[in-house]
Amino acid sequence: MVRAGSGAFFRIVATGRVPLKYQWQFNGANLPGATNAWLSLKSGGVSDAGTYRALVSNALGTATSEAATLTVCDFAVSPTNAAFNFQGGSSNINVAASSGACPWTVENPNDWVVVQLGTDGLGSGSFHCLVAANRTAASRSGILTVEGRMITLEQAGVPQELLPQITRQPKGKTLKKPGEKIALHVDIKAHPKTIRPITYQWYFNGAAIPGATRAKLKLKGVAAQAGDYHVVGSSPFGDVTSATAAIGFRTDLIDPRLARVSRARSEQVVAADARAGIGGRLDVCLKMWGRHLVCRFGRHPAARKTGQGCLINRQAGSLPHIFRHALSAADGACHDIDQFR
Repeated sequence: MVRAGSGAFFRIVATGRVPLKYQWQFNGANLPGATNAWLSLKSGGVSDAGTYRALVSNALGTATSEAATLTVCDFAVSPTNAAFNFQGGSSNINVAASSGACPWTVENPNDWVVVQLGTDGLGSGSFHCLVAANRTAASRSGILTVEGRMITLEQAGVPQELLPQITRQPKGKTLKKPGEKIALHVDIKAHPKTIRPITYQWYFNGAAIPGATRAKLKLKGVAAQAGDYHVVGSSPFGDVTSATAAIGFRTDLIDPRLARVSRARSEQVVAADARAGIGGRLDVCLKMWGRHLVCRFGRHPAARKTGQGCLINRQAGSLPHIFRHALSAADGACHDIDQFR
């Protein structure tokens, strides 16, 4: 069994007094020029389907091989094109096979198309494809393949007038101090034919934020992480995605002297802790609010001050905290500002 156009090859092994002569037959008739121990069909077509055998002769007589049946599978599909509106739909695809013994398989690389009634068949048959609703204004296209035969699928996008319309986009903001409360807002207008209200889902750096399903997203303190926020509004007719709102932290007020002193003090404090047998580590983050460094410190039993620097730690067993802390470039003293989660 071969697919149309792929060719076929036959070979026979015979023994006897030489010389041996060969003659291949197709459906009982001699094939001109087919006088070797093998027979090659370079491009098998449906007309080449049938039985093949070889006659082997020498001075003592002629022997006939058993017949080999060649099945050539060719397929036709209809329709070869199917178009759908944005609401989706279904279509029945017919498969015509050149032989009832020919198997076929539907290949479906589209995540918005479902093939029903099976993806495999034998001989002539059909299958059903179900196209999901398109919830965006962009049209889309795809293909289904049956043994090399393609069916093109085209689907229109949602008409722009039916989609929800964003009347106010969320706006980004740069935080100036820790614990600052901020909120992102979006206003979305639904089409008049929409019965159900708009539903919302906020995203942070591309990932959905659990529970963030209102038009207003409230953020506070370190919960307001630096990054990109956007919201998707959904209606029965389709979805609309807002512009990206970037939340950042202000770093333009950094004092070079303060940064240099802080790095130096950090190294000195870690060294002093090692000598005292306390251990742990001190990480300084050069993010700024005003003229104060934001620092995250390692595990220590309590906050303490050394003669060589300033060390503020979280209590053992407590949740991690972030502290605002400044080392004065003028006097080298420790100035504790405040603490927040």
